[in-house]
Amino acid sequence: MRTRVISLAVLSCGLLGVLASNPARAEIGASGTRLSVSGAAPRFYMTYGHAQEPELYAPIVDELRRLQVTFQRRGEDYLVYFRGVKIGDWPIVRKREELPETGEDPCVLVLGGQVFVPVRKLEEMKLVRVRVDKATNFVSIAPGTPKVVSGVTAQQPTAPGAPDDGSLIALTGVEVNQNGGVMQIRIRSSAPIRPTMLRLKNPPRLVLDFGDARWQDGVQVPDGGVQVKKLRLGHPIPTTARLALDLDSDLVNLTGLKVTNGEVLATVGQGQQVARANISPDTASQIIKAIQQRNSGRRMGDRSLPPLPIDVTNLRPDVEPPSVDPGTGLRVRPAGSLAGKLIAVDAGHGGHDSGAHGLNHYEKDLCLKMCLELKAALEARGASVLLTRSSDSYVSLDERCRLANSSNANLFISIHCNSTPRRNSASGSQTYWRTPQSMRLARAMHSRLVGAVGGKNGGIRNRSFCVIRETNMPSVLLEIAYINNSQDEQLLASPGFHGNLADSLAQGVLDYYGVDIAE
Repeated sequence: MRTRVISLAVLSCGLLGVLASNPARAEIGASGTRLSVSGAAPRFYMTYGHAQEPELYAPIVDELRRLQVTFQRRGEDYLVYFRGVKIGDWPIVRKREELPETGEDPCVLVLGGQVFVPVRKLEEMKLVRVRVDKATNFVSIAPGTPKVVSGVTAQQPTAPGAPDDGSLIALTGVEVNQNGGVMQIRIRSSAPIRPTMLRLKNPPRLVLDFGDARWQDGVQVPDGGVQVKKLRLGHPIPTTARLALDLDSDLVNLTGLKVTNGEVLATVGQGQQVARANISPDTASQIIKAIQQRNSGRRMGDRSLPPLPIDVTNLRPDVEPPSVDPGTGLRVRPAGSLAGKLIAVDAGHGGHDSGAHGLNHYEKDLCLKMCLELKAALEARGASVLLTRSSDSYVSLDERCRLANSSNANLFISIHCNSTPRRNSASGSQTYWRTPQSMRLARAMHSRLVGAVGGKNGGIRNRSFCVIRETNMPSVLLEIAYINNSQDEQLLASPGFHGNLADSLAQGVLDYYGVDIAE
């Protein structure tokens, strides 16, 4: 999934008049983005990406000096400094389509002699604070709140926009105990909570996300050790607290995860990765009660709600059990099991927006082929399908959301291909969700996606992409595989794969509705 760099022409009074009459929009328009750094007078910049999403890049290296953030070129990298202290070493990317899609791995885009830096990554590092006025396409960048004391970073982690009504669990401390090649990390909390885990590569990282929680102000981050180079705290969204561990190597895993009433104990070292948390029935019961209390009175589909803090599928069923054939004992799928369901299927990019590309194919073409197959597979199971595009045409992000919302679709599924700064540097599949109502759909679709592709499991991630943020129904964005990975591209282009993928994703929808097909 890729957006594009917008060229900024000479601004005139006529252009400003067009801007004033143009309402809110998700995509950056031909005028560029109006941006102010550290209180300076706003001006228009040529930018890359979407102001509300992880991939916003802006040519503001000179302006960031006012915030004591500096960039120094060294070979094919940029060294990043804050107040004279080196905080990063980011590679240079010279093609727009090779930028990391989600902003996970920071880099610097160099195009036409201009240097574009990842604004959202700087915000994640608390070097800057970013505010977006979508209606006027205006971005304000102010000083952040980092503090460095004797080599220990004292975070100010309370996420902007987090509710202050006691509904979030407070994570009150982090302690580290190093015992040879094993590190134990103890996370203390004000109430029972269980994290979800995400494994990232290039560089190797473990991420523990605590839903319905926030880091208490003033929590200090301990130093790393033998297996974990660095620990970082943050909030990927206002209602989720994150602990990220930068690992020494790919051989290091989360080998233990124990949950008790007031703390989580994570063990990190070389060994088999733990599949799920060790949690006592008493603690499980308390967690379920906490969920029920926090969810009381909430409306399904309310996007202001935080996500559930745990995967409760091991504690109680999410859905009613499917019917069982008394003759065979097999769980069965009723005929026309998706009858009455309208599913919006969104093929990424299109028209002049080609998306990412491999050696022989464009993302827009492969996405459309996969979506047409998915449409047929869903219709064969009784569903009605709305395609946001059925040909090589350009449809704006706003229009895709409007089509799905106005049709009152039950689900929204967006199909994309991933790409990386360096060819053949990554492979695998990822699933993205944004609103709390979409979590269960993401889980159902992701397991089927990974099974169909057969590659690396890139995890389920929460990101603020427009088409899963602005749609009213449960929505997911699927990154099927990496188009700039030679093997992945060959798979993505295979007609046989398209049919297998469509059947698997259709089964994911059946899983979501709690219906199984007899084997």
